[in-house]
Amino acid sequence: MFQMSDKAQTIRVYNLRADTLEFIGAGDAYIPPHTGLPAHCTEIEPPDAGEYTAVIFRNGKWVVAEDYRGVKLYSTESGQVVHVNTPGPLPENITISEPSSVWDRWDGEKWVFDEAAERDNLAAEAEKQRADEMRLIEREITLLLRAEKHGIASEEDLERLEELERLSVGLQKLL
Repeated sequence: MFQMSDKAQTIRVYNLRADTLEFIGAGDAYIPPHTGLPAHCTEIEPPDAGEYTAVIFRNGKWVVAEDYRGVKLYSTESGQVVHVNTPGPLPENITISEPSSVWDRWDGEKWVFDEAAERDNLAAEAEKQRADEMRLIEREITLLLRAEKHGIASEEDLERLEELERLSVGLQKLL
């Protein structure tokens, strides 16, 4: 334990981050006579930190705490990447396990593939594609009908108009 002295001394200190009190490095500190330790340090040597841990100085002793800062984490609600900014255990809705697809859902322990979500999304994409195709066909039909109305449609235009109208009817039947 540090003892104040009437003589200058150089001692090994372990520096703490001011806001979290976690160990950030060691060094030698010059202590002038009749003074104490510099702020945010201790002379007590910290234990080694393992993976996903931080060593924090609390109430005069070192505590090893979970630490997931800088680790790629995932929301169990959305599968999106999330970040934590302070040491501590993971919140309930966060996992270190990465989903393997956008269709994975968290079952409380692991990611599982959600076939229904994939199927629903594929159906919605197909419907959007069909609606987009219908808009393009209807726009071209409108232009060809105007050309026919004004007597400026070529034989090729009229054949294309017939083809597009059949296609439009066919796509409508898919509803």
